[in-house]
Amino acid sequence: MFDFVTGPEAAVLIVATLLGCLFTVSIVGWGKLHHQPSAATQSPSDASVSCLIANDEVLDMSPAAELLIGDTARADESGWETIRRTLGPRFGTLPDMPEDLFSGDTGPAVAIPARRTNDSGQLLFRRAGPNIRMSLLDKLPTELEQQVMSETRQELGILRNAIDRAPYPVWIVSADNEVTWSNRAYRSLVSRLVNNRQAPATAPLFVVDQSADDQAPVRVPLQTGDGSQRLWYEVISRPYRDGMVSFASNIDAVVNAEIAQRNFVQTLTKTFAQLSIGLAIFDRKQQLALFNPALIDLTVLPADFLSSRPDLLTFFDHLRDARIMPEPKNYTSWRDKMTELVEAARDGRYSETWNLPSGLTYRVHGKPHPDGAVAFLFEDISAEISLTRRFRADLELCHAILDRQKQAVAVFSQSGVLTFSNATFRDLWDWDPDGHLSETSLEDSRAIWEDRCSQPPGLQRLRDFVHGTSDHGAWSEKLQHNKLGPMTLRAERLPGGASMLTFDMAQQAELASPPPGA
Repeated sequence: MFDFVTGPEAAVLIVATLLGCLFTVSIVGWGKLHHQPSAATQSPSDASVSCLIANDEVLDMSPAAELLIGDTARADESGWETIRRTLGPRFGTLPDMPEDLFSGDTGPAVAIPARRTNDSGQLLFRRAGPNIRMSLLDKLPTELEQQVMSETRQELGILRNAIDRAPYPVWIVSADNEVTWSNRAYRSLVSRLVNNRQAPATAPLFVVDQSADDQAPVRVPLQTGDGSQRLWYEVISRPYRDGMVSFASNIDAVVNAEIAQRNFVQTLTKTFAQLSIGLAIFDRKQQLALFNPALIDLTVLPADFLSSRPDLLTFFDHLRDARIMPEPKNYTSWRDKMTELVEAARDGRYSETWNLPSGLTYRVHGKPHPDGAVAFLFEDISAEISLTRRFRADLELCHAILDRQKQAVAVFSQSGVLTFSNATFRDLWDWDPDGHLSETSLEDSRAIWEDRCSQPPGLQRLRDFVHGTSDHGAWSEKLQHNKLGPMTLRAERLPGGASMLTFDMAQQAELASPPPGA
């Protein structure tokens, strides 16, 4: 079964394959390596590759040399530089200038053997007047070998063109830490970054550890020539012959995204640190990924425990042990409930109020986060609950006091809705407004009064007063109850636009009875 590779790994694999073929074909292009006669006994005319060199330029070359060397020439290098680069892997590093071969007591001919012990090929340099003739002493290929070489040269041209057009820098570093080969992308990067740096042309742009057999991708930062920009590359290196072949891909977008994400997380962390609400965010694996100082204050859990990134169930186990959540009646069912809690939090449905044994009250919410994460918010609402309870107790006390008043009291909002009535009011009119599901309006109340009184209050006057359309202050009016007789209605303003109506039987009785001694 074959495994197909895609993405950057596929690109690296393809480039590595092409590179291996390139060098393999290059060796084939130089001919089969057989035993050869020595340089002293073989003449230059016997060689299949011959070049005439003046200084660093090639004046003339044989057809075989044209096929071997001319195909690899670059516009940005001299003829001698092309020879050094093409024949260097086989015969070692050649001098910067061909004249340097004849320094000292060196005679009219210099022979350079191949680097490999099983390769008997030689490079022979001889003076030819002011010029130098270079010959590659090797066995002349047979007709079949020439045909194979022709076909392989065509394939070599395709491979060279393909790898030179690759968008990724590719280069080979020898055991002496010198760049012996590179593609166009690498050379373009060198010219961009090393314009003003005094460094040998063969010095590697990326520092690669050649001691490892199989290296993991390494991130390497590079600085532009003017120092205005930093570029990030991911370098993959593999052993190749006596050195390393390396592949680099630009990861500026990835690094910038990571920096932006890190800055965003730091900003969030600083913001969360100021919150009084405890925050705990669990990632998709249900491990604690982020928490703020308020969580430590509210849960009393140690900071080292939270920093160890516990999973969600362990986190709630510690809350239960610290009595920071209600004690479950059954531990097994509680563990099942925790699973339901997580699912509810992921849907944003979890919201509970925890009344703790310490007297504190926490409100806990579960909120979904992207990529399967879930967040829990812990809020101390003890003061709010205490205030609500105190307000409710005060309100019940006020109601109890008003229920014990002899006067019947009814309070209407500015919209004309009955909001409060005491027990005396309900007894007086034999009617309980709280017994209805719908709101009781001023018109509903006036209908009751009209049914119970022969002389009811005026509806329009009540409307104007309750709705605030009248400028009159407090006023009073006499009513006649069908069973209880005369009474006094008094209307007064309350804060917030409300109105209070008081029905007083005792006051009417005092007005009706004569003063003492009359």
